[in-house]
Amino acid sequence: MPFEAGFDAIEQHAKRQKAGFSGSRPPIGMYGWKAQEKMPDNVRDQKILRMLTDKPAKIRMHEYALCKDGKKRDFVCRESLPSGSAPCPHCLDKVRWRTVTVGIAALRDEVEDTVHGQKRLVVVDHLTKWKYRKDSDSDPEERESTWIGIVKQSTTEFWNAIFSPYKLRNGTIMDRDFLISRSGSDFNDTRYGAVALDPIEGFRDPEVVEKHYFESLGQRTGFDALKDWIEGMGSEGYYRKFVSEEVLNLAGITGSPETVSTSANGNGATASETGNDGFESSGMDEFKQAPPGDEQVVENSGTKFSSLRDRLSQYGSGETEQKG
Repeated sequence: MPFEAGFDAIEQHAKRQKAGFSGSRPPIGMYGWKAQEKMPDNVRDQKILRMLTDKPAKIRMHEYALCKDGKKRDFVCRESLPSGSAPCPHCLDKVRWRTVTVGIAALRDEVEDTVHGQKRLVVVDHLTKWKYRKDSDSDPEERESTWIGIVKQSTTEFWNAIFSPYKLRNGTIMDRDFLISRSGSDFNDTRYGAVALDPIEGFRDPEVVEKHYFESLGQRTGFDALKDWIEGMGSEGYYRKFVSEEVLNLAGITGSPETVSTSANGNGATASETGNDGFESSGMDEFKQAPPGDEQVVENSGTKFSSLRDRLSQYGSGETEQKG
């Protein structure tokens, strides 16, 4: 960072801070599906996703933990980090946790296209804009990339029920897009359904898929981006930023939030540099059902699936529906 002096430099730095930025990598979001009763006309909430790794990870999470600002947030338990177990403030404070499976996926859109004079529906990447800057003092630069998000769901009712049979038959879940929908209004009534869409010629090989999303993932594979996200959500910096000093002290964590990277989207994590997986991959194998919990919902605006919604409502062949 070059040396700067004077009030002009101070003013420019303040403007850059106020403008905000995502960093040197595109941000990673979180997928969620609304309850059916909260959707217009009581239709199902649904999204088209392209899975970016065949290795979803089984981890402990403290969900909706109360933070020092009065808000509730999710935390990866520090005892289940890819880089190795560490004392966890929330565990020592007896905050409830549950085991979930997390994966990573690209959001896709269905659009109308004309090929040889014929109109047809095609599936393309859902693009989003974000602010890039080379370092903390450079001006933000607007860039565009595919919207990438974390899929956090029950291993038994979601991953193992929907994706495990497909993985066993085809060897991968990265070879096509999946239309995933939610029906029902509460935990006991919630079901997830999935339709495996027709494969796209030239876009079925996992290596091709990895290469296509390499830049949108911050020049990483989907698996490495997933590990980095897990590390970020369980990092000391993330805990210091949101957890009270009293709870942090239970695990011997001291110091200010600024002393450690607080990125929860993988913009500074180094899990991919450990040389091994570092955590237990669920492999979409069956294991004991986790206790019920509320579902976190993060919306993605501007995505419409009207024609696929009509197709789903008929529940034709090829859909797997599971209770969750």
